[in-house]
This record gives sequence, C-alpha cells and structure tokens, in this order.
Amino acid sequence: MIDHYLYGQINRISAEAPVPIVDIEDEEYRLGGAANVALNLLGLGAKTTLLTMLGDDEVGRKALHLMKENNLKTNHVLTSKLRTTSLKTRIFDDDRQVVRFDREDDADLSKEQEEMLLEELNALLKKEKFNAIILQDYNKGVLTKKIIKQILLITAKLNIPVVVDPKEYNFFEYQQIDLFKPNLKELSDALKIKIDPKNINSLRKAAEELKRKDLSVQANKRQNYFLIIVLLLTFVALGLIYSRFKITKKQKSIIEIQKGIVDDKNKEITDSINYAKRIQNSLLPTEKYIEKTIKRLNKKST
Repeated sequence: MIDHYLYGQINRISAEAPVPIVDIEDEEYRLGGAANVALNLLGLGAKTTLLTMLGDDEVGRKALHLMKENNLKTNHVLTSKLRTTSLKTRIFDDDRQVVRFDREDDADLSKEQEEMLLEELNALLKKEKFNAIILQDYNKGVLTKKIIKQILLITAKLNIPVVVDPKEYNFFEYQQIDLFKPNLKELSDALKIKIDPKNINSLRKAAEELKRKDLSVQANKRQNYFLIIVLLLTFVALGLIYSRFKITKKQKSIIEIQKGIVDDKNKEITDSINYAKRIQNSLLPTEKYIEKTIKRLNKKST
C-alpha cells in the first residue's frame, strides 16, 4: 500500500462545478499499511522481514522501490498480475485535507495466491528465527480466514508470539494471540457498544466484553469442530456399512455362481452315467445273441 500526498493551495472555485480548485505545489509518496509498520520497527532498531503480496503494476513497482530506498528487504514480497496495489491519494490545501480517493483491489486472495503466500511463509520460518510476528490487517484481502488460521497454527507450534492490529471483517478470527490492538472505533463496532475513552469503567467493560466474545467464539468453533467430526465419523460408518453390504452381496453372487457351476457339473456327470447305462443296456441283447450263435455252431461241428 502506498500513501500518496498532493499539497497545494485553494485560490478559486471551478466554473464547471461548485468545487474548489487546488493548485498542486508538491507531491509525496510514502509506504503505507504493513510496510509502514515494518519501517517504524526498523526505525526503532528492530530487524524486520516483510511478507505480503502486491500487484504486478506501476504502484507495486513504486512500493518496491520505496522499500529498497528505506532499507526494507523485499525478498519475501510477492507480486501477482491479478491484483492491484493499493494507492490512497490525499489532497491538501495547506495543512487541511480536502479530499481523498483510493485505487485498490480488496478482494480476498485466490486459492493459488493463498498457497503461494503460505509456501513463502513456511520457507521463511525454516530459514530464520523470529521473536514475534505482527499481523497488520487492513481488510485488503491478503489476510484471509485461511491465511490467518494457518499462521496462528504455525506460530502456536513454533511458540512465536503474535501481535494483531485487526479490522472488522476478520475481527474475531484472531484467537489465542498475545497482543490484540484494535482502535476505539473498531472495538466499538465489533462489540456493538458505545465506549467512552475517558471513562475507565467503560473501557474495562469493553475489555471484559471482548474477552467474553473471544471465549464464546472459541466455544462455538469447538462445537462446530465437534459437529464436523461427528459428521465425518457418521459418513465413515455409513461408508463401511455400504462397503460391507456390497461385499456381502458380491460374496452371495459368487456363491450362487459357484453353486450353479457345481449343479451344472453334477448334472453333466449324471447325464453321462445315464448315457453309458443306456448304451450298456442296448448292447446286452447283442451279447446274448452272439452266445447262442456260438453254441449252435459248436453243436454242428460235433
């Protein structure tokens, strides 16, 4: 993300519409978003590594140039032709901001882009050791629910502290983290309560409500996981029953086929025996006739 500033003065009103005309005198580009956080940490003397995804566009190239110019490593800054790098332009009349306009793509990363980012994260954690990981969420689509979940799983496994600056979309996706830093509006909107920043009791009430919501979300997730496990076990059981039914049915078919083959063989053997008997019976009269003839011839010869 880049913050773009245009400085000038208003001296007249447009003839085209009742709007002021700003005569631009100066222009400035600054790193914004997570890059600004990394830059602040670098200024405090911390060793920082930035992992994110920019658009493969003019603004993205400008952001990479600013990072290098400010001694921020860009080794793990990914780019995609399918994304647009955020550019926030603010126009000032002296010290007063007149208008702001944004050009950006805040859609969630695609599945392929999520995999690219997670692969880069895993490779990075294998090479380097980190004292903490900061998730700077601006609702720009990089910190998707899947990305958040995977980062929290990996950091829990490696025992790396996690610090989060949240936004409203994924406010309650950040579970069991070490430091959670919403601003007053974000906290008020997420909890749907009015908070008085000058009243300590109001702040304590908001903190307790946040804690209660957090526990409630965790309980709901556990319940959902339990239901998913039950459903999976049910499907597995049904699959086993169906497989057993198919095997039993198949075995029955095989037995019936084998029985049929045996029956056919028995019938064939029986038919052969009966045929042999018939032939034998048909030959008996001939044998008797031959015996009688031999006897007559013997009598004549004597």
